[in-house]
Amino acid sequence: MWLLPLVLTSLASSATW
Repeated sequence: MWLLPLVLTSLASSATW
């Protein structure tokens, strides 16, 4: 699965601000 890390990274980037 490559979607999991991708989504996690996206959420982490969105949660940064």
